[in-house]
Amino acid sequence: MTNEDRNYLYEEKAHLINSTMNTHDALVLACDMEDADVYQELSLYLLGAIEEYNPAKSPNMDAYLMLELENKLLDMKACSKLAGITDAPKKGFALLSLDAMAAARSRIRKQLELAVQLQCA
Repeated sequence: MTNEDRNYLYEEKAHLINSTMNTHDALVLACDMEDADVYQELSLYLLGAIEEYNPAKSPNMDAYLMLELENKLLDMKACSKLAGITDAPKKGFALLSLDAMAAARSRIRKQLELAVQLQCA
């Protein structure tokens, strides 16, 4: 599929994003997800779903895309509940503040300077 074909289909099917969001508006609200963030995430996912669409497996493109968008929205819900961030990894991650990273960098720099001083002495 060419980029032009994919972009044309995206423009034709973008209304499915609004339809999915309207169907699950209570879910988006309950999970404290921003509408603009959800729309952007679903837009990117829609482009990929259009690219992967196989008419032999699913002859109804709209039904396929709606199902894909709903599944993506449910995945976003699970991540936002765990981390407060949409599309965050579900397990095994840590969020660090910039202050914590700067403090760690400062400690490492001091340790390196001390090691260099001891080595030169």
